[in-house]
Order: sequence, then C-alpha cells, then structure tokens
Amino acid sequence: MKPNTENTTGTLRELIRRRRIELGLTQRALGKSVGVSGEFVCIIESGQRRLHLDRVPALASALACDRKELCKIALREYAPALYAELFATTAR
Repeated sequence: MKPNTENTTGTLRELIRRRRIELGLTQRALGKSVGVSGEFVCIIESGQRRLHLDRVPALASALACDRKELCKIALREYAPALYAELFATTAR
C-alpha cells in the first residue's frame, strides 16, 4: 500500500482521527499497532495528551501516511522552535 500523503493539513490529532476513520480502524486497533492503549488513542484524539515522538514512525505505518510528513506535523506542534530551525526557509 502506497503511503497516503494527502490530507496532512490540520493538527496531528485531527489527522490521526481522520485517517483512522478512513481506514476503518477502531481506537483500540490503532493503539495496538502503535503500542499504546485504545484509551490513550482517545485521549490523544481529544487533545488531552500528545503522542511521544518516538511513536510517530509506528503511527505513520499504522495510518499508511508518509513518515516524514507526519514527523514534520508532530514537530511543528510539539517543538515549534526546532521545526522552525529545521524547516524554515530564509532568504540569504
């Protein structure tokens, strides 16, 4: 299956929920694929907690998303200063 690189706008939690539903996955099934509980997926989707960055590659695989794009979205939200340093375009 080719990784989905579309619909990567919005917040990470919105993307997780949208892709999970598109793929017909329950929160429990997604959590099992990522190594967390279904309850934790629910908490992430509600915005109460964040997924650890080290789990993003497994999340990308489970959601059939591009790993680099998903990591960029996570960094943009979780570490904006680092994201800006790594990905900001500056005119020189």
